[in-house]
Amino acid sequence: MTNLRFKPIPADLAIDLYTGLVNARRTKLQPALNAAVKAVGVAAIDQDLQRLVPAGVLTHLASLGLRGERVFPVPAIIKHAPPLIGYYRMLLGLSQKEFGQSQRLGYAAWVNAERTGRLSPDLIGALDQFCSALINPLVQLVTVMNQFDDRDLSDLSLLTLGPTLQGGRNTVIGSRAAAEVFQALRSLVAPFTVFDSPRLIRFQTPSGRNFELIPASDPDIAIDEGIGKQTAPLIAIEIKGGKDISNAYNRAGEAEKSHISAKLRGYNHRWTIIHMSGLDRRRVCQKTPSSTEVFEAADIIQQSGGDWMKFQQKLKRIIGVGKLGNPA
Repeated sequence: MTNLRFKPIPADLAIDLYTGLVNARRTKLQPALNAAVKAVGVAAIDQDLQRLVPAGVLTHLASLGLRGERVFPVPAIIKHAPPLIGYYRMLLGLSQKEFGQSQRLGYAAWVNAERTGRLSPDLIGALDQFCSALINPLVQLVTVMNQFDDRDLSDLSLLTLGPTLQGGRNTVIGSRAAAEVFQALRSLVAPFTVFDSPRLIRFQTPSGRNFELIPASDPDIAIDEGIGKQTAPLIAIEIKGGKDISNAYNRAGEAEKSHISAKLRGYNHRWTIIHMSGLDRRRVCQKTPSSTEVFEAADIIQQSGGDWMKFQQKLKRIIGVGKLGNPA
């Protein structure tokens, strides 16, 4: 029999998704809805349902043994538990990103309320209109589904929750990688640092040149020459922390979009830090032609390896120093 080799399968993805699921049950899935109904009381909920939902639809739900709030949001529930906006959003198959994007739907303020659990006075005043905006398509969903039960509703929300949790996990991975790269840069410029905070590092080279190192979102990290308002763009760094090979070239494409913008803003040096293990490095570079340099993320994060040495050499040349804090 042929000896087969099986690579270790990490459990971290499943663990992260399970943790997200447990939290969602407390905030935006049916267990959270059950708790809200108990706290608010059916009398207040029924008043809202009868006011906002067509009577025939409520009668149909009753014939299926379902209460109206299992499908339709009402002000009494959303005011008590804003994270339950997510339950009704997910019934419609909408991720937070899709729901909040201004160019498509534009419910960003409501996505923020879902995340924070707080409604501003303006949102409280608009609860009727908001619930009606969701009720209208949910009435269509009820009509199409016709015969269904509570499990069908639960499964519908879970189908949307899965990609949402994966997207959230990717965001965490990206933020962690950006923080690690920022820390690596902090160690390099430490001998020249004159001001250090979580959101800004200022350093001055022996020749008297001043620079600012800034973590941001677009680009992920910027190095500008000068101080305060008297700065000029120097290096834009995009960081892609994901290791999923199947999506790597898409990540390089995302870096390209950012670097096109950085180029227009005057950044002549545009660096992409991305995991390339198991990939065709040349093809990765082809996906982001606006990048002036592409570095292996593992080398930069671990502060070792060929790309780490190259990274330091490039930085030394640009800022005009002969030695950095970590020449390893």
